[in-house]
Amino acid sequence: MQWSSLEMRLGSTFINQDRAMVLMCLIQGIFVSADFNGAQSTADNLIQAVNNAGSKTTISVNTAQATNIAQLLDAIDAAGDSKMFSATFNGAQLTSNNLQQAVSAAGANTTISVVSAESAPQSVLLQIIKTAG
Repeated sequence: MQWSSLEMRLGSTFINQDRAMVLMCLIQGIFVSADFNGAQSTADNLIQAVNNAGSKTTISVNTAQATNIAQLLDAIDAAGDSKMFSATFNGAQLTSNNLQQAVSAAGANTTISVVSAESAPQSVLLQIIKTAG
């Protein structure tokens, strides 16, 4: 069987038609990557996507620094060690200790990335590197 892939970038709108398309792709053996904009996504949409993700699905959040940290940590927790999840933070826009919390909560298949890492405080980068191992 030849595999195909589908990549979607989702903001705050994740309507029933989109859900049906994702489910059909999963049933047909297509790899799915859904990338949410952290500044526009709702907690329900992100958690629903993570909860419904299978082995051929990757859920990601860009601009993770703009995501409510409780919602992001809920998504990371829902991904656990078995689901593929990633969050990308902008080092120039970090607030509080959200990045550190995300790294500490990350499971085995969770990737936390920092773009513009040169703009992040060096102490923060060193802390998350140490935490990640």
